[in-house]
Amino acid sequence: MAVERTLEGATDQLKEFSLGHDVFDRGVDYDPRTDSIVRVEARRLRKKLLAYYAGEGLTERTIIEFHAGTYIPRFRRPKGAAEPETGLEAKTVAVLPFSNLSSDPEQSYFCDGISEDIIDALSTVTDLHVLGRGATFTHRDPAQDSRAIGAALGAGTIVEGSVRKSGQLMRVSARLIDSATGRVRWSTTVDRPETAVFAIKDEIATAITATLSDKVSSVRLPVPAPSIEAYALYLKGRHEANQLEAEPYRAAIEYYSRAIAEFPDYAPPYSGMADVYAAMTVLGMSRPSSGMPVAKRAAEDAIRLDPGFAHSYTSLAWVTFCYEWNWDQGMTVAQKALALEPNYAYGHMALGAFYMVLGRIAEGRECLEYSLGLNPLSIRAHRLRGLALTMEGKFEEADQRMRAARALMPDSHELAWMMAAVYLAQGRTEEGLRYARECQIEPAVPRMLAMLGEALACSGQQDEARHILGRVKEMASRDYVDPWLFCRQHMALGESEQALHFLDQSFEERSTLALFAPIDPLLKPLRTDPRFLEIIGRLQLPAHPLSLIAKT
Repeated sequence: MAVERTLEGATDQLKEFSLGHDVFDRGVDYDPRTDSIVRVEARRLRKKLLAYYAGEGLTERTIIEFHAGTYIPRFRRPKGAAEPETGLEAKTVAVLPFSNLSSDPEQSYFCDGISEDIIDALSTVTDLHVLGRGATFTHRDPAQDSRAIGAALGAGTIVEGSVRKSGQLMRVSARLIDSATGRVRWSTTVDRPETAVFAIKDEIATAITATLSDKVSSVRLPVPAPSIEAYALYLKGRHEANQLEAEPYRAAIEYYSRAIAEFPDYAPPYSGMADVYAAMTVLGMSRPSSGMPVAKRAAEDAIRLDPGFAHSYTSLAWVTFCYEWNWDQGMTVAQKALALEPNYAYGHMALGAFYMVLGRIAEGRECLEYSLGLNPLSIRAHRLRGLALTMEGKFEEADQRMRAARALMPDSHELAWMMAAVYLAQGRTEEGLRYARECQIEPAVPRMLAMLGEALACSGQQDEARHILGRVKEMASRDYVDPWLFCRQHMALGESEQALHFLDQSFEERSTLALFAPIDPLLKPLRTDPRFLEIIGRLQLPAHPLSLIAKT
């Protein structure tokens, strides 16, 4: 168990109380101070491991050790052993979140910001494969062995560091580690005034690039913030936005708005604002006619202030493609972002979604696979890949991939919502209903609740489904609810007329989710209805999706 948790990056679960409860079946009243079972058994395990490696395990290539005072295993090779062939590529880089060694826990967002900026800078180097924050930020335990992290992430190079702030002074340490050997290839420790943090990040990113690549001149360093205050507001906004939920999104808007008001020539807060408004609209948290124009203005301002900042182009692409229905221009802008930052996982995910809307399912799936290689914990990329595999008839592969994602994120309501949607699309109503129940949260979210109603209807529980439908419509009387949700619920209930009505309304609203209507298996019974074809025809899409209508 300890080895598995360590390789998963879950060393925070290897505490004495947790082990007593999970391994030795102690109850909720277990008190490690009076019950020494874990300590006793740990000592016994250490003795058994020493005896094993001195005898039967003498030829083992990896030695597992538990040092006194910790329940986290360490891994090492026997003295004199040859370096193993790991198959890990040195140019696959994982930048771990820098540790906050300051006494102020509020500085954690600052440490995360340094790590993310280094990720963004390295991602512009074309011959490096840089994993996104979603993959690396699950590994926060500084005691975890870098070789175990490298094996878990498939990264040959690990970047780790720490930040200690005292008054106006800052000490930043960073190390570049070969995850196959544990050898430190490069390291630095700098003591500078807090205002020098921007130069420190640039120095670290440049040194890492020079160590790993001969294309050091291609690394694009971010434009420095005008002040620490501006940078702090931006980082706080980004920290909130990364929660991917409605309330944190609103908090992010507050921080970005303050940054823009106080520092109007600083591009990143505009880009962050564009990201948040586009995301809220795509997820049905905001009416498209309210959110998308704001996202467009913010993205265009960000590009005007910093034409080389890739993230702004992806935000603009969402507006251009999903709201303005300018397919060619939307694709061009999305590809511009990836030309600037080839390892931008969210940019690859967006491009994959656009290909799917155009009916180019295989191309979309390839983009999503690449995105997930950079960020294995992207909920939206997993959902879209599951739908792509379903559209290709690869149900078994879709099932395997989704279950693997669930193992990585067992408590994610968003992932459960995604799995419910994909299983229902495959006609697997029992699994779909199970995950639709698992995705429910309090207070209720229309998108999640509507999925439960849809799953109940598909499984023949009409009365319960109608009750859920009534609850979602009551929510719509108070706040905006994407009409696409009602289209799907009525379709699941077999009510084609109402489904067509809400499909028409969702197109009037420019719902992003409704763009998948041409390839949505749930709407298959409507595909011969002239009214459905008329509604879909308004999109003026290329021929690909319309040809799929007759096939799926």
